[in-house]
Amino acid sequence: MDSDSVQPAIASSAQTICNHFVRFYEQDKTILDAVNRFVSEGVENGEAAVVVGTAYHLDQLRQKWREVPAEQVTLLDAENTLSQFMRNGRPVRHLFRNVIGNVLQHAAKVGNGKTRVYGEMVALLWAEGNQDATLELEGFWNELSSSHEFQLLCAYPMGGFDQHAHGPAFQRICSAHSHVHPVCGVPQDVNDSDSINRYIAGLEQKAKALESGIPRYMQGDVTETRHRQYPNDTPVTDQPPLQVLVVDDDLETAKALGRLLRSFGHGVHISHSGADAHMQAALAIPDLILLDVAMPQVDGYAVARDLRTLPALANAVLIAFSGSIDAGKARAAGFDSWLEKPIGPGDIEKVLAMVRKRTVDRPRQE
Repeated sequence: MDSDSVQPAIASSAQTICNHFVRFYEQDKTILDAVNRFVSEGVENGEAAVVVGTAYHLDQLRQKWREVPAEQVTLLDAENTLSQFMRNGRPVRHLFRNVIGNVLQHAAKVGNGKTRVYGEMVALLWAEGNQDATLELEGFWNELSSSHEFQLLCAYPMGGFDQHAHGPAFQRICSAHSHVHPVCGVPQDVNDSDSINRYIAGLEQKAKALESGIPRYMQGDVTETRHRQYPNDTPVTDQPPLQVLVVDDDLETAKALGRLLRSFGHGVHISHSGADAHMQAALAIPDLILLDVAMPQVDGYAVARDLRTLPALANAVLIAFSGSIDAGKARAAGFDSWLEKPIGPGDIEKVLAMVRKRTVDRPRQE
């Protein structure tokens, strides 16, 4: 076997790096604020910074760092950087060391010899369902610490760990890091706090998996109840449930839509930001996406254009919703239709019928 493709011992690799942090998050603002603090603190101390992020996150961070000397912070697109050392769905060790090693060498010359790195490449691999590559890449970072001095912060949306089967890999990800920041964790500076945060992060993953699993376990009861309420409808059990992604920064609205869709027997995934929507869409490959166009930071039109670049979503139905919709912008962004708030069961019925017409003769992608 090629030594470049051998998966490293992830759990033990974490012990070779003193400052390899991982942060799990639910909302973009949380991780953007954390990255801003992480990088800004280093810059103030004369350190260089390397940020390998999604296009959306890079745009948001550029706005925060307008006063930061450009030469002190290197911004790299995560997908483009991945393409430089990924082969056949796996990271290649020597290519990774060449690509990232050169970046770190340059950064060390710009700063005081110390470098802070923030990376989202592992999160992208996880979102694609490539668990092996995610764990390998975490290990490669740890190996690189033996020849380069840097602090590394990784981040994952907690929504990507919503299945019970994710548990073992989730624990291995935590084991690959020296410090773990769960969604509800507090800043830590002692080992006891780190142990507590690791435990909390594990509980959060299990809770997310349970939250996702309950609708599936209850689907038989929901289907029976719905058929009693709508006896003239085609029984839901005659057709496979749809996968629906709801994207809205308003938590209560998103939850309400989720409850309504689950009452129709469908699988629901909820996201509260554009970047998380991208990752969840890559994970779930939804048949239907309900997207609020009035979100802060990046509006739903921009998010829609981004989602339409994913090949797996070529056949997905994309529906905009808001208090007011610009029809021209909606069409240009790739929306199939739109709804104006408030949204009721009748509106959802019509949208689901639209999706059924599109998917009736098309097998679901695996």
